[in-house]
Amino acid sequence: MVENHGWHVMLVRNKPLSFEDENSVEKAIMSQIMFEPDLQTLYQGLVKPRLQFPEHIDFDIDDAIIDGIKGSAINVRALSRSIPTINYVLSTSVLVDKTVKSSGRAQALSNFISYAVRAWAGNTPKKPDTSNKAVNMIDNSEFIEYENYLLISKALAPLTEGGNVSPNAIEHSFKEYVIAENPESAADLEAQDIENQWFALPWLEDDQVKLLANQLELLLTEGRYSQGWFYKIIRIALNLIDLGFWDEAFREKLLESLRLAANRDPKCNADKLRQERAMANDFYGMNANQIMDELISSVEKEESERALNRISLELSDVDGDTGNTLSELFKEAMQSGYSRTILNVPAEYVAASIYEGTAASQMSLHSFFNRDIKKYSDGQSLTEAINWLRSIDDRLVKVGFKSRMGQLRTECIRNDFKEAIEELDERAQHVSADSDTDM
Repeated sequence: MVENHGWHVMLVRNKPLSFEDENSVEKAIMSQIMFEPDLQTLYQGLVKPRLQFPEHIDFDIDDAIIDGIKGSAINVRALSRSIPTINYVLSTSVLVDKTVKSSGRAQALSNFISYAVRAWAGNTPKKPDTSNKAVNMIDNSEFIEYENYLLISKALAPLTEGGNVSPNAIEHSFKEYVIAENPESAADLEAQDIENQWFALPWLEDDQVKLLANQLELLLTEGRYSQGWFYKIIRIALNLIDLGFWDEAFREKLLESLRLAANRDPKCNADKLRQERAMANDFYGMNANQIMDELISSVEKEESERALNRISLELSDVDGDTGNTLSELFKEAMQSGYSRTILNVPAEYVAASIYEGTAASQMSLHSFFNRDIKKYSDGQSLTEAINWLRSIDDRLVKVGFKSRMGQLRTECIRNDFKEAIEELDERAQHVSADSDTDM
């Protein structure tokens, strides 16, 4: 008899029980034996034949799965029912993504399988009791386990009710889980190894430095390291140039690699690079700062082009809902730090969107021009923004309005323009005064 709490084997006499004596039932049970199954035998016989393994896996997947089974407290019925879920996770792209270190992917797979089997058994981690702060400060293992489970709980939730999971939910949640557990990519670990060797530079021979240079060159070619390594990699590369192991032409290859890495790192943008540049100050030297400045300019240009392309793709002929699209694009441009890109939308297009707009569309634009436009952050183009608003207002006067309620909403928007122009004009005067003082 297999219980949910583990393997328990009860030996019962294979004869009809007599209930004449009230103690006969107890006597019938001869003994209860704790049994620890052989994991390898269980895996090879019950699990492995039903699994669909990915190709080109770079870690011992058998060991990872067995560790997951062991961590689930081994409920055979739940394990058997978990096979389809395990196959879903084995088919995820992140499992073979070599930008994440192999040991991290293996551990994530083990944990996921453990949670999946436990979900089938109805034994998922529960939110820890926070009342005893002293105990929680000493032992926070329950908190860690619960927080890890939350990352994949949505994907596994149907299992707790005997339902089926969604392959798409598994793909999404497992990827999120792997990235959360492995914030450093394999390339970051490689960069760390290079930096560790670089600290021993005074004790290295020429051939050892050449090997290190080759290692760094391969890292630069792939461009998969994250933003946190940019300055450190620049420093090592410049040192290799100064020592004569690389020539001056390698600077361009370095910059190209940085552009590639910035594009691949989803957390990297021009604002974060500027913050890092400011924090670094002169720590890495003038040459390193110059390369970083070039990188920032390149990233800013790409981001601006993407914003413009997005606008051009989103906008087509003006209709009643165009104002909703415009206001969302404008807000996104403001929030991403590229206020100036909204000026590329022709004034006549904005005016037509207000004129043709439904009530919801006009109110969406009213919301933007009433609040968000006042947060215009590009100090160098304040005068252009003011002229843009004035041009829209002039065109609204010429086209008029389509309905009586449309007139009411249009007048509200024109009043928004007036207030925004006054505020932006005041800021423009301050910027001009500050420039004169600096001179």
